[in-house]
Amino acid sequence: MASLLSDTEKASITGAFGDVFDTFAKPIVIWKEPVKVVSDLNLDFLYGYEDDSSSTASVTYQPVSGIYSGIISRKGKNSDGDEYYDAGFYLKDNQIRIKVEEDARDFINSGKNERLVIDDNDYNVVGREQQADFLTKKYFLYLLEDAN
Repeated sequence: MASLLSDTEKASITGAFGDVFDTFAKPIVIWKEPVKVVSDLNLDFLYGYEDDSSSTASVTYQPVSGIYSGIISRKGKNSDGDEYYDAGFYLKDNQIRIKVEEDARDFINSGKNERLVIDDNDYNVVGREQQADFLTKKYFLYLLEDAN
């Protein structure tokens, strides 16, 4: 199928749109479920060689997090005091929408999320992502709800 834009024009436009994304993006800290690390495990007592009291295991939890960039959409009010919604997307008072790139999507979708921190506020992911393509660039939308 014929295209109105050449590959060079598509690359130029998606590059400009990527610059807009980078300009207005905010950092999003994604906290995952911590990893349990067991050390100093003595298994001699299992075989009957030593007393059970000598088996001391040290358990620690290693935090897992990542920092990614994303565009944040909130419900707001215009100068007349009327509420508006970004691109017709309805948001409740305790919700925001984020647009992220594929690396952030992969991190969000892997494992269990404890919380996402944006502007010192904690949020939980609600539902699944929606894909939002722009020419050859892929973005992903998530609906977040205030965790407090």
